[in-house]
Amino acid sequence: MVVNCEERFSIYVLKATVEIKEYIDRHPLAWITVNEHAVRQRVNRKDLQKCFKQQYGKKISEYQKLKRIDAACEMLLAAKMTKKEIAALCGYSNQNNFSNAFKKVKNMSPQAWQKKYGTS
Repeated sequence: MVVNCEERFSIYVLKATVEIKEYIDRHPLAWITVNEHAVRQRVNRKDLQKCFKQQYGKKISEYQKLKRIDAACEMLLAAKMTKKEIAALCGYSNQNNFSNAFKKVKNMSPQAWQKKYGTS
């Protein structure tokens, strides 16, 4: 039996979950840890993580990664920055780490994605 967040968690945790998702959607390149989100929202970190996963089907960190890669895709389409610059903006320490993360999400390299979906 799946327990709905409304039944398992307080209204404060539910509200925090929605606010964190909205924050990540608006600021995909912001690097805020799950613990920092919990402190800012004044909720228990474990409850926050469980409720977020239950509501959205992904861990907070996974959702952040997806949104960062989506932002990287937009930057790749603009083609005004190097892949190294995009990697740095997305918070990756080097282009190789960025490329590996990108491949895990999009099932292709940034270069292949840019070639397939880019206009140039």
